[in-house]
Amino acid sequence: MSIHIGSIIKGLVKTKGLTVEEFSNKINCTRRNAYKIFDKPSIDTELLVTISKAIGENLFFRYLKDEEIVKYSSIK
Repeated sequence: MSIHIGSIIKGLVKTKGLTVEEFSNKINCTRRNAYKIFDKPSIDTELLVTISKAIGENLFFRYLKDEEIVKYSSIK
């Protein structure tokens, strides 16, 4: 599966109505580093957790197909 997580994050930041400065403050980084994140095709999982919490979206689900989400959500 080939996704560009930085592009997805950039789009979500825009959709949520956040400025890059607001986003960077939420994840405790500089604006310059926020722009670098937008350019990354992949990202460290710890940073992905931080970003997910900051923008209120579980970005890990972006790596799964719909049927995989159903499968994993039914595991107890």
